[in-house]
Amino acid sequence: MGGAVMSTDSEESESENKLSMQQFRWTPAKETLLEEILMKHFFDFHAAAKEFTRIINDQASGECYQIDAKSL
Repeated sequence: MGGAVMSTDSEESESENKLSMQQFRWTPAKETLLEEILMKHFFDFHAAAKEFTRIINDQASGECYQIDAKSL
């Protein structure tokens, strides 16, 4: 039987990390931005992480970050 070889979730996750993940570096300006976003969302970390990630990625030149509520 012929067929396509399917990759596992962990393999897909590893390849995504190699392509898109960069180490995020905190600066005082980024900390202030996060604080403002957290207050805006009434400390809803999930919503704040989503908006913060979008803003950081829009500002990044050629880099991509993935930040979730647990990593804040």
